[in-house]
Amino acid sequence: MNRNLIPSIRVAAKVAAAVVAAVGVFAVCSPSKADDVSSNVGSQKFIAALRGGVHFNQNKAVKDAYGSVAGFGGLAYTIQSEPLVNRLSLAVDYITVSSKGNTQRIIPVMLEYQAYQGMHSHTRPYVSFGCGLVNIKAKDTLKGVDGTGSTFGAFLGYGIDMPSQVFVEARYLLVPELMTENMSGPSVLVGIRF
Repeated sequence: MNRNLIPSIRVAAKVAAAVVAAVGVFAVCSPSKADDVSSNVGSQKFIAALRGGVHFNQNKAVKDAYGSVAGFGGLAYTIQSEPLVNRLSLAVDYITVSSKGNTQRIIPVMLEYQAYQGMHSHTRPYVSFGCGLVNIKAKDTLKGVDGTGSTFGAFLGYGIDMPSQVFVEARYLLVPELMTENMSGPSVLVGIRF
């Protein structure tokens, strides 16, 4: 393993561990009734979701400059929701990684849509997609890149709502190349709806 990637992986692992720990504590401490859990999953009108996780850079040049794993955090605000059917949200996320004096920051501001796929035991799977503006700040000393820019971006994902307001989602962020940098890649998120 490239020794220069180790600090980035450690930071991303710490961010992911902190989010997972917070979500786990919340899930364990949340009161729930076993007999009505399945009727509550996806049926409540939550106003917001706090989420965190990791983003994996896929482009070799980006991985070499910044590292392959970035920390991910964000907040989504529900604009419209039809319980057990769909949810429309406005979300702002913050994805960051640094290595060898290079830094990369991605801030997607997207309109997100989730379509629930039916009840499975005590979970509620959904398909998600979204699009919007992506602000990118990159400093790459090897390429001479140091600046910010904005572009259009989109994502496609699949997630699962759980009975304790916790959700897990895997998604693929698609961002066109900007400032000779391609920040597209998969992300894994864990979050809480409230």
